[in-house]
Amino acid sequence: MNAEQKLEKALDDYCFAHEELMRPEEDVVLLSACYSVKRAIRGFLEGYLDSVHAGFLPGDNLETLMQKCIMKNPDFLRFNVDVLQCKCDSAACSAKSYCMTMDQVKSCMDLMSELCEFILGLRVRHT
Repeated sequence: MNAEQKLEKALDDYCFAHEELMRPEEDVVLLSACYSVKRAIRGFLEGYLDSVHAGFLPGDNLETLMQKCIMKNPDFLRFNVDVLQCKCDSAACSAKSYCMTMDQVKSCMDLMSELCEFILGLRVRHT
């Protein structure tokens, strides 16, 4: 996938997570929302890194991807990845690592929204 495709997929995951969280709280599937948020964050970070021709490995975790983004653009320092209680998003540990409360998922959703706005804003300024 190229940068554009990764960003489009991240937007799809963003929309899915947002729609899941708009449901009545008793109907929300937290596991599904959490995974969608993490996939979207990964997609935004990888899409950005691809767009600036920065290397990363498919197995890089979210913290590593964020560090690589910071090296390319120090403005990424403003994002607090510490809100990601379940930073593990690899296939090996994702089944054991997800948010257990609505507040945790909403914190990650806020981070995802901020990253989306920032990264898509960068793309608009550079085109």
